[in-house]
Amino acid sequence: VISAAIMLVIQPDLALLILATTPLIVWSAAAYGKRARPAVQLAQQRIAELSAAVEENISGIRVIKAFAREKQRREVFAGSAKRVFDQQLYSTRLSAFYSPMLGFIPSIGLAMVLLYGGNQVIDGDLTLGQFTAFYFYVQMLIGPLRTFGSTLGSAQRATAAGMRIFELLDREPRI
Repeated sequence: VISAAIMLVIQPDLALLILATTPLIVWSAAAYGKRARPAVQLAQQRIAELSAAVEENISGIRVIKAFAREKQRREVFAGSAKRVFDQQLYSTRLSAFYSPMLGFIPSIGLAMVLLYGGNQVIDGDLTLGQFTAFYFYVQMLIGPLRTFGSTLGSAQRATAAGMRIFELLDREPRI
């Protein structure tokens, strides 16, 4: 916020160019959150199902062997593992699409600033010192925006894990 205010004071035209990308960043982050949160939560659920299948197989290995159910249990486990893999792949695809986009959008604004600001310096409408100071503040603004993409992905995974923990804690005991 401070960087944006200083940029607006130094050169309002250039500041509006860089700040014009903000709605795109907010929209992309919201779209990513809307799609990633349910996908990550479902992945966590699939992992829980897989863990439960493994636990059942290990604890009941004698019964499974006694009734020759190894093949059937292997198929159940393979199906559960495939569901985990498919869901994790979907979540990873979402992250692979949105995270680079959240890092790239600020670069578009930076390119517009460099082009327009460079032309202003060449025309003499802006001094090189002012442009350098403005560029410094732009970098102070863009740095956190670039890390926002990766942080958002981590936050989505943490939120999904937390919701899964609360879901388990809220569950009524069977016994």
